[in-house]
Amino acid sequence: MNTWSELQGGRGSNEIASCLWKYIETNYEKTATPRHLVIWFDRCVGQNNNRIVLTTMMKLARASYFTTIHQKFFVTGHSYNSCDRSFGIIEGKMRMTELLTPTAITDLIREAAQENPFSVQEISQNAILDFKKLSGNVKFPSYFKITKQLWYSYSTQVPDLFGTRTSHDPTEPTRMIPVDFGFEFSQRPEPQNTGVLMIEQGKLNDLRKLLEFLKGEEYAYYDTLIQEQLELRQEMQNSDP
Repeated sequence: MNTWSELQGGRGSNEIASCLWKYIETNYEKTATPRHLVIWFDRCVGQNNNRIVLTTMMKLARASYFTTIHQKFFVTGHSYNSCDRSFGIIEGKMRMTELLTPTAITDLIREAAQENPFSVQEISQNAILDFKKLSGNVKFPSYFKITKQLWYSYSTQVPDLFGTRTSHDPTEPTRMIPVDFGFEFSQRPEPQNTGVLMIEQGKLNDLRKLLEFLKGEEYAYYDTLIQEQLELRQEMQNSDP
């Protein structure tokens, strides 16, 4: 599992793509030997079923981590899976625990499962890469409707085409779609953000009010966070013409 706070990034498709990239980059060597990946997603458009994640899968293949990638989506209404069971275990522990900082949440996740404990990777800001910009270098035909498919396949043997199916029926013919990769697609994505991210003002005001109820490490954490946010706002005001 991967964790990060809104100081590092949001919770959209760029973050999902970055987590996938980091996991593969950390756990797999590049190879010319045939290697196949089958990966399942739910159909959340904002996180998974979009061109950013699709082009990230293509990027993984073209970067020589896999020779073939099958990206599959659960049928809407039938998407309960092992990840949801894991989240249920974590949520059960959270109901019995007072959690005041992001570190406390990460520690709880690590300890939530007695058997087969969860492996937790804390994602840094530099690890959240700009796959959205990368996907802008990929051109799909105008007739291609990305949310209408349940199965994508991409092979390095036919690098300028990818396959689509509207069901999980293996007898359904695969429809091949042409894709045009721009030059910059071969480059490694840069980090999406390089500076401190700003917390919205209303949330910052709430944190300042909560300080009086905290002490020790929790107080120090949020006091430092608030001061950094105030300094960031002051710097932005000073830089305005």
